[in-house]
Amino acid sequence: MSLRKITTGLLFLTVGKLFLCASDSIYSELWVLDNLEIIGGHEVSVLGNPQVAETDLGNAIEFDGNADQLIINSNPIDTAKEFTVELIFKPFACYPDNIEPRFVHIQGTNDPQEKRVMMELRVNKNNECYLDGFMKTDTENLTLIDETLVHPTEVWHHAAITYKQGTFTTYFNGEKEVSGTVNYSKEIIKPEGKTSLGARMNNRAYYKGMMKVLKVTHTVLDPAGFMNPEDFMQNVTENSYQKSFADEIKTFPNPVDEELKIRLTDHIRGARISVKIINIEGKTIFSNVYSPEEFTGYLSISTSHYLEGTYFLQVKSHKFVENKVLLIRH
Repeated sequence: MSLRKITTGLLFLTVGKLFLCASDSIYSELWVLDNLEIIGGHEVSVLGNPQVAETDLGNAIEFDGNADQLIINSNPIDTAKEFTVELIFKPFACYPDNIEPRFVHIQGTNDPQEKRVMMELRVNKNNECYLDGFMKTDTENLTLIDETLVHPTEVWHHAAITYKQGTFTTYFNGEKEVSGTVNYSKEIIKPEGKTSLGARMNNRAYYKGMMKVLKVTHTVLDPAGFMNPEDFMQNVTENSYQKSFADEIKTFPNPVDEELKIRLTDHIRGARISVKIINIEGKTIFSNVYSPEEFTGYLSISTSHYLEGTYFLQVKSHKFVENKVLLIRH
């Protein structure tokens, strides 16, 4: 499998909590921030009182700017020598209380050099925001900021930072903003690490607003390949079915090796059921429709011939649609 572009059709399936690709020369993780328990398949430590909020993009995490923070037990940059970090977020008007939030902070653990990659925000007295990118490697550090490049608060935005061969660049809503040079000797960041959302890792510089998706790709993406908040908005109606039926559809094991089993509760049986498995390129690699007579008890699907990786499972009828992340490990 190779990851070339995330299409709109694929993005609506990211109601799940993990998007992961390990293929060819490109690796990417997309974390849908819609819960406080597991993000990107990783454990989460919750500080303060962040909330899961219903939005026009589906569920998102809301931070109140008062000690709200999530620590995810993962460094998605890992050992990458180049990367793109993207965030879909909605900053609130919060001047003068939360004017310098360090709202994405990726850093290795037990690192005396404190090497890190950060996405920061500034909010001015007009309640406009502007982006700040920061990198500290084993030899240098660099801040990218331009206070004249302001944007409105209270709306959804996309921000990105990229790094390759010493060049560090920031983007806002797909437009390049600031670029500079920062080099390293042995490593950009220590691979074993964590990600802080909503504040700096040392519990300060808090963010007030919402976050919907964080994505890290181990290559520099062209802005045309960036995520778009509108991609998540188009299927909010379909995604809302999940609230009613998430507990009615059981899939196991996950990760799966040879065979996936699907079970429906008695409450939602009795209709034709469509089952699809979709790969990270948005291609349907398995599709079948089952009559009520066929879908009794457990349904088994062979997965032994699929490559290891992350897929999306969709189970659908005229009454509901349920999307789940499916990990295949042999």
